[in-house]
This record gives sequence, structure tokens and C-alpha cells, in this order.
Amino acid sequence: MPKSSKADTIAAVLEAHMHSMRLMHDVIVENNKILKDISKKLDAVNDDLHALVRNLETKGI
Repeated sequence: MPKSSKADTIAAVLEAHMHSMRLMHDVIVENNKILKDISKKLDAVNDDLHALVRNLETKGI
């Protein structure tokens, strides 16, 4: 079996690196979706808490 040339080695390393970068990109995109969902849920909780405080304030509590 012939030795791979330096160019073949570099090409293989670059291909593996690009694959790794694509996987990391996919993870970042998915994490971004999850964080946006969490942010929306936290905004809803914040709105509910503000409404509760206003309700308690109107009752003089």
C-alpha cells in the first residue's frame, strides 16, 4: 500500500476539520433554538410575576 502524500494527508485533515465545523455549526444552531425557546418561556413567567405583583398591590398586600 503506497504512502499517502503530504497533500493527501492535508486534504484528509481539512476534510475532517470541515466535517467537525459543520457538526459544531449544527449544535450551535440547535442550541440557539433552545435558548430562544427558554427566553420566551422566561418572558412569559416574568409577565405572570409582574401581573401577580400588580394584583397584590391593588389588594394592598
